Amino acid sequence: SGAVTGTATFAFDVTSQVLDRQRLEALARELTRSEGRLRTLVEATATVVWTATAHGEVVEVSPSWLAFTGQSESEYLHGGFSDAIHPDDRERTMAIWQAAVRGGAPFAAEYGLRRKDGSYAHTLARGMPVRGADGGILEYVGCNVDVTDLRRAEAAAREHADTVAT
Repeated sequence: SGAVTGTATFAFDVTSQVLDRQRLEALARELTRSEGRLRTLVEATATVVWTATAHGEVVEVSPSWLAFTGQSESEYLHGGFSDAIHPDDRERTMAIWQAAVRGGAPFAAEYGLRRKDGSYAHTLARGMPVRGADGGILEYVGCNVDVTDLRRAEAAAREHADTVAT
């Protein structure tokens, strides 16, 4: 007949869901702050930071690399980054990089890196594999630090020591 003959009431305790959402929101805020700190640190140190896949391919843009070298995104990605390495250092550096990737090992090399003005900076490059919970490599994260002034100072000190010794 369509007449209401009773009602039912249900209650659900959603306290844990609300707390979980609040925890997730707090984690998201902390992650945003941490990312901002890291980005600011990279900009403050004038370090070139880069990433590569587990197979050694550069597929993500590095703003600091582009700013340092003057390469465009298309020039940088998919192997183009090696064009910014000094021609005298390129083959050796790429062999070291490929050996590190094949072995899942850290990468370290010193080489000339072209600046956007066309001159070359002496850089120290280091890359570390980022591993997942299963131990497999997810990606490589690395940086190039301009050590040109340090190498010049070392050369001057050696020259001075040689002059004093003779």
